[in-house]
Amino acid sequence: MFAIAVLAPGLLLGAIAWGVVGVLRQRGREEFTQATAAALYAQVMVVTGVLATLAGAGLLVKLLLSLIDPAYSYYVPEGATAGGFGLPTVHDQQAQDLIMAAMLAGIGLLVVGGHALLARFVAGLRGGAPAWIVHGTSVVLIVLTGLAGFLSLIFAGYSTLVHFLVNSQNSAFGDPAGSAVVFVPAWIVLMAVLVRRLRRATAPPPSVMAVTE
Repeated sequence: MFAIAVLAPGLLLGAIAWGVVGVLRQRGREEFTQATAAALYAQVMVVTGVLATLAGAGLLVKLLLSLIDPAYSYYVPEGATAGGFGLPTVHDQQAQDLIMAAMLAGIGLLVVGGHALLARFVAGLRGGAPAWIVHGTSVVLIVLTGLAGFLSLIFAGYSTLVHFLVNSQNSAFGDPAGSAVVFVPAWIVLMAVLVRRLRRATAPPPSVMAVTE
């Protein structure tokens, strides 16, 4: 699971940095209340749930690639298809990935839904919706999906070229390719949404435009 290996440390460091930045911004400006802490927790878990869901979708892509050719996603030595060498068969690996994909996507969606409701609840409390948390969520998602997407894309490209040009049996590319197929488009969509919001924020109000004309 290439995406999880990339995202786990990135998410941890990002959450720590997010909290430090928030504390520095709140100092002397706004009170850091329990609602603020709950809002930060809720948004971190929303980000975690979204990333888990995307990782599950990436595993499904890996599984679909293996249906075309098992060698695209898995490496099993000759004879292991019958359980030789004490290694799982391709079918076993496909079943494991299917279960993991369902768990990641299902639990991820539940985490996103539950913590989105929590964020909405605390937003009505004092200090429950500071801008650095509300707007920071999209920025954190952009950073992490971009990190996972482009690292996956690089590794997938390398593994694919090795697989077809060098004909190496150890160069299964389905895992990073599945992550790239999911995370790169997610990064593009998030970037488009952010750019659209920035344009709206910087555009002058209609009254000002009417006066200048």
